[in-house]
Amino acid sequence: MTDSYEELVLGDLDGDGKSEVVLLKINREEFSAKAQVFKHSDKSMKLLDEIPTEYVNGYIKTFIGQVTQDKIGLLLDSGVGAHSGLTELLLLENGKLKKVSFGEEDDNLAFKPYMTCSEDIDGDGILEISTLRPVAGYEDASMAGTVWVTVWYKWDGASDLVQVEEGYANYEDGYYFRFPAKWGQEITIDRQEYGAKDRWTNFGYIDGTTKRPLFTINTFSREQWDKMKKVSEDNIVQYAEVAKGLTRVYVVHWEDSQGDLKTGKMQLDLEEIKTGLKLIEN
Repeated sequence: MTDSYEELVLGDLDGDGKSEVVLLKINREEFSAKAQVFKHSDKSMKLLDEIPTEYVNGYIKTFIGQVTQDKIGLLLDSGVGAHSGLTELLLLENGKLKKVSFGEEDDNLAFKPYMTCSEDIDGDGILEISTLRPVAGYEDASMAGTVWVTVWYKWDGASDLVQVEEGYANYEDGYYFRFPAKWGQEITIDRQEYGAKDRWTNFGYIDGTTKRPLFTINTFSREQWDKMKKVSEDNIVQYAEVAKGLTRVYVVHWEDSQGDLKTGKMQLDLEEIKTGLKLIEN
């Protein structure tokens, strides 16, 4: 078999125990794209079916895996326009490709302002689709100045996406923080400018028109953290080490709630922060 393609994906898409070959093709002259699925039969590769897909800049991540407990799908995480992203889900049923719709244009939950990739975020063996939303207080900010929360969805097996969790991905500092269920849409985040030497991210919430802080995650190099501890133990009484990576140490500092009842309910203890923090260092 000889063919050209943008991406090739290999896997058992129909669950029969044998792998299929999926070729993803982009025609930049006609502004079109399609997926073709091939199966080996009678000593040759034969085209089973093909289906149009969204015209995109390119495919960032493509893979075959469980998309529900009993369905296997092909997820296409693609770049769209200058910086946006889109996730498409394809199924192979009775030898025919089928595209699952998650809404049209602005109502499509699988469209995202910046590219995010799908993965099994909760470790249950089923792939989730991700998108972004601005945190409270940034609704009118520029795209570049907005702090984004990653929202994770599971496909319900029909036509809807069901939210399973939210979290904040800080790629410069190398961690992802999963939000607890008790947090809502009023959570806000302030962070140090990219490239700054002192690295911190403050988590808080919007109470009416007031911004109330909860805690701050500081990121230090191992050398910085060792020096801080040696200068004076008194200087780190309010700090606690949360995680340690290959080159960085993650330390939490709790803000003074000043006896505010709601802040007390929203606040997290050390174990809750440790549970929510996942290192994504390269």
